[in-house]
Amino acid sequence: MLSDSPDETRVLRRAAPYLRGHGAMLTLTTLATIGAAGSRILGFALVGVITDAVLAEDRARLLQAVGGLAVLVLAGFALTWLSGYLVVRVGEAVVRDLREEAFERVASAPLRFLEAHRGGELVRRLTGEIAALSQFVGQTLPALANSAFLVVLTVVMLLGYSWPLTLVLVAAATIGSTPVVVGFLHRAPRAFAERAAAEAQVSARLSESIPAHDQLRALGARERRLHQLGGDNDRLLGARILEVRATLWLLALDLVGGLAVVVLLGSAALATAAGWISVGGAVVFLLSARRAFGSVEQLVGQLGDLRAARTHLARVIDLTDATAPATSPTPEPRAVGENGSAATLVATDVGYAYDPGTAVLHGVDLTVRSGERVALVGATGSGKTTLGKLLAGLYRPDSGDVRLGGVPLSRWDPAALRREVVFVPQEVTLVSGTVADNLMMVPVDLEPDPRRTMAAAAASLGLDGWLESLPEGLDTPVGDHGTRISAGERQLVALVRAALLDPAVLVLDEATADVDPGTAASVEDALSRAARGRAVVVIAHRPDTVGRADRSVEMMGGVVRH
Repeated sequence: MLSDSPDETRVLRRAAPYLRGHGAMLTLTTLATIGAAGSRILGFALVGVITDAVLAEDRARLLQAVGGLAVLVLAGFALTWLSGYLVVRVGEAVVRDLREEAFERVASAPLRFLEAHRGGELVRRLTGEIAALSQFVGQTLPALANSAFLVVLTVVMLLGYSWPLTLVLVAAATIGSTPVVVGFLHRAPRAFAERAAAEAQVSARLSESIPAHDQLRALGARERRLHQLGGDNDRLLGARILEVRATLWLLALDLVGGLAVVVLLGSAALATAAGWISVGGAVVFLLSARRAFGSVEQLVGQLGDLRAARTHLARVIDLTDATAPATSPTPEPRAVGENGSAATLVATDVGYAYDPGTAVLHGVDLTVRSGERVALVGATGSGKTTLGKLLAGLYRPDSGDVRLGGVPLSRWDPAALRREVVFVPQEVTLVSGTVADNLMMVPVDLEPDPRRTMAAAAASLGLDGWLESLPEGLDTPVGDHGTRISAGERQLVALVRAALLDPAVLVLDEATADVDPGTAASVEDALSRAARGRAVVVIAHRPDTVGRADRSVEMMGGVVRH
């Protein structure tokens, strides 16, 4: 299960595998960033040389220092551009790998996991969280890296001028900044985690409400739903206020920086008067100190963005961890049809519970042989759909097992299983595009002529007339989620997809429940043709559907009654 506030303690270590393959680019990026910061630091040193040369009226040294400064300015510009480009490039490459991994994990996740989480929450983690990481990489990370190197190199350079003044600078910065940073870090975890969770809640509620707007209006539930959305929005507002309060704590760094520069200015004046450092050296100290404090302020100010990015990363890593493939024995793909019992589907002592301690199925035994059509009947809530998904390998039983050709479905290669066992739900959802686009989604090669193959599959089910009756045939747009065609026609598309796969087992959940009588007849006829030579399980209520079966099996309270 996903967590609203996943553990962030070792998130960077858990994300380290995504850096593999980017070592050379990371090294080059680091060198360019160090070079960019170093050119600025050396520029400050040359300003000190220029100051001393002016005071000493050393024209030759002045010209050399000015020329060197011009070269450093150009080099610094080039290296800053290069480091910024490389940071974004390698960062986006890592985010791309993380995005692809997350997409693949969710696409391959067990149906049980997907049904246990709100669609909006999953979409938020796959899009919003990763987009926020991408924004951080593109906008904040380059400045963050440059500021960090600039502060470190500034301290190293100043030690060469005067270690006592450097200690004064470091002490003033540390004493003044530590309470501010500690205060921020104390407030930040709760603030950023709560904001991320609140945003996910708003996203989930909206993603559920928009498709259901007609039903909400018909039920008169629109105001109640708006009230729920208002509550979610209030929670998000509260989370944003917490975040702003935590971030405003960092404004005290401006005061700390100003006071530290005053202390350093007095110390530098005394050191110059005592002859411990030249005027140029004092100038270098003051310029470098002001720039270093500016970098520290920027660095600490970006802790908010860094903290938010860490939260986003933790939520994405939580998703990839939760959907990691379960370790299982080596798959044993089995060719269906090798012998007379190869396509036999057998459920033995199957038990299943959505929630621990609340079993939906109890010790179910069922055998469906090749060429046999079995109807599952029973009252709503008796466990028919759950058993159908177990027989199709979409769920794994908590006890017992389901075997095809003598091999447990859990031992089948997933790709082979999806070709041999097809599940058609009661409500078929299509992707936006055309009928052909949806038929092309089957995991088999339709070449050399996909359209002819599709037409032949429809004809094998007696649906060639229906296909020709569509306004544009295979090129007929189905609309968003298939809303431009009827529920019955969506079922027909699903049956043609099944015919393209030519599976050994076909499981249909209430295929004609929400279909008009005319289309229901077409579905039934197509189903009869599709049933030839394969094991078919039909979850049904309609008497005519049950009557077409070779036998019917009644379910009652999660138990099969033969």
